[in-house]
Amino acid sequence: MKTRQSLVWGLLMVGALAGCGRFFEEDEKGNKKLRQDAAQELKQTGRELKQAGRELREAGRELQAAGKQASEGAKKVGKALEPVAKELLGDAGITARVKAKLLADPEVKGTAIDVDTVDGKVTLRGKVANRELKAEAEKLARRTDGVISVTNRLEIGGGSR
Repeated sequence: MKTRQSLVWGLLMVGALAGCGRFFEEDEKGNKKLRQDAAQELKQTGRELKQAGRELREAGRELQAAGKQASEGAKKVGKALEPVAKELLGDAGITARVKAKLLADPEVKGTAIDVDTVDGKVTLRGKVANRELKAEAEKLARRTDGVISVTNRLEIGGGSR
């Protein structure tokens, strides 16, 4: 009730301050007074505002429900893609880390070594100059985060040294 009264008085004040003739008329002495039908108009305006408020609340609830559904859908998609993304990004990351170690090693010089990773299992292919470099390349790969196993298919002869 207090809110409704505040709304009515607020509308009256706005009308008075703006010089709006919609709600006021002058009496015979030139004083402004509330028109007879203004109270009805204000009540109707109040009802319309109240209805608009209900509609806005309902729209807010609908938006909230839609947002919740979208969020739940995104979570489902994320959960479905998570294993695939981990596998792909994990293997790609492992390959990149192994290759970086091989390239950074001044002896191994991994330019002639191919690195393939599937499910954390690394395969080394290519050519190196000797057995020591073959063993060193394997050791570097094994000591890389995420590597589960290493299959060393490096050939000796005509490689990086």
